[in-house]
Amino acid sequence: MNSGIAPTPSGHVVNSTGVLYPFYKSTPPTIYGKGLAYISGSGIPQSGDITLAFAKQTAVQHLTHSYVQSLSSGITVSGITLAAQKDDQQAFNNLLTLLTLNPISSFPIADIHGQVHTVTMAQYYSLMGSYGQEIANLWGACATAKVYAYNAPSTGVLATISLQNPTGVAPSV
Repeated sequence: MNSGIAPTPSGHVVNSTGVLYPFYKSTPPTIYGKGLAYISGSGIPQSGDITLAFAKQTAVQHLTHSYVQSLSSGITVSGITLAAQKDDQQAFNNLLTLLTLNPISSFPIADIHGQVHTVTMAQYYSLMGSYGQEIANLWGACATAKVYAYNAPSTGVLATISLQNPTGVAPSV
């Protein structure tokens, strides 16, 4: 055991800086995936591990927030910025279903700014195909960035990961 550090009655230890940690009576597990931190064999997490783990959690939260913000800003396809929140996506899908059941030659749709655009069914199908692909691309970038964030070896690498650069690798010039 570590000399000078005694477990509390609740089974935790307090280090010299007053930080409370879980206390392990045997070799603690190595935590991967969502656990984020590697816990050293000493029974107490190392400060670098805690800092990186916290940075990873913060980065994943930021990526999720960036994804939600991107959706709330709308998706621009063919010069039309369409609302892209979950309810909006469902409304566009419902309209697509209705048009399949009851085709009409042209109809108005409003963009995120309230401007009305008249589109034909063919244009709407094309818009929805591109709209869905853009949302899928954004979701894929977010999912990829989260995986790279969870596996980043350092805060320096972590700082390079974004929705625009999900792998954190600088593009070759």
